[in-house]
Amino acid sequence: MPRRTYAPPIKEDALHILVADFLNKISGSPLAPKLLWCHVPNGEYRTKATAAKLKRMGTLAGVWDILIWGPGGTYYFIELKRPTLTGARRKPLENQLEEPQAYFKRALVALGVPPDRFAVADSIELVRSALKLWKLLPCR
Repeated sequence: MPRRTYAPPIKEDALHILVADFLNKISGSPLAPKLLWCHVPNGEYRTKATAAKLKRMGTLAGVWDILIWGPGGTYYFIELKRPTLTGARRKPLENQLEEPQAYFKRALVALGVPPDRFAVADSIELVRSALKLWKLLPCR
């Protein structure tokens, strides 16, 4: 029997770029409600001096990767996780949150943010599903 091969998963930064391109495309689309979004660049390597300065300026560990504001002042949060090989065993996406990310979600829920306003995704398909659920993308 031939050995099964898998295409390597894309890197997390490539997923971020795919999601950014997609959100830019739909944010002005007549097919979907307009939305405003931003990426929170808390990751990446920083020198200790830069990290200390950013912390003093208010950078908060655990803020989710993508913040979205929709019609009527609604808001949503997406945390992107590194994709894995298809069929690879791993923990459910929600269980892959780092403690500061889990704390950020718990804190917002405690402040009244509905728990269904959060999505953890490792693919553009899961981002699309979340946007459809939130009625920010037409269901097709």
